[in-house]
Parts: sequence; C-alpha cells; structure tokens
Amino acid sequence: MGINLDSGQVEAVAAFLRVINALENIRQGDALLRAASGNGYFAYAQSRENLVQAAKEIGDARQVLRQAGLHPRAAALLRESARLAKWAGYLGLFGEPLVQRALAQLDAARAN
Repeated sequence: MGINLDSGQVEAVAAFLRVINALENIRQGDALLRAASGNGYFAYAQSRENLVQAAKEIGDARQVLRQAGLHPRAAALLRESARLAKWAGYLGLFGEPLVQRALAQLDAARAN
C-alpha cells in the first residue's frame, strides 16, 4: 500500500524538500542577522555570535541548493550574504552596513 513514484517524481520531491530546507536556513539566518542589528557596544559579543551563526545558516542554504544544482542565482546571492555576515562579525559596531546588505541579499535570494 505504499506510494509509487517514478524517478522523475522522486527527483521533484527531493528538489522540493531541498528548497524547503534552504528556505528554513534562510529564515534562521535572517532572524539572526536582525537580532545582531543595532545592538550597540554592550551587546557586541552576542551580536558577533549571532552573525557567525547567521553566516553558517546562510552558507548551509547555499550548499543545499548548489549541490542539487537548484536556483544558481539564489545560491550566488546567498554566498554574498554569508560573506557579508561573516565580515560584519569581524567589524563589530562598524559592521551594521554589512548586516543591512546581507539582509538585502537574502531578500533577493528569496525572490529568485
């Protein structure tokens, strides 16, 4: 009584699940970037931790898409967003513009 799928249907379901996974990573990265944004000097350690984790989440989303050959434009935007998040973590208070650019890249990736 199982579900019988042909190979094309299996590939379509797998691609769908990968995209859902990537979207969840993007959502988590977005939330972490927003949590790190505008916290000021006294929350620097937490903001840096959030930015490091955001870069990892966004990088995971990129990897999932790239390995399956899905949405190459979105994967490129995710690569840039992760890079910006990582650099923002290094720059501390001066990294806020990079956080905003990383968020813009995430929005663009979602649209692709």
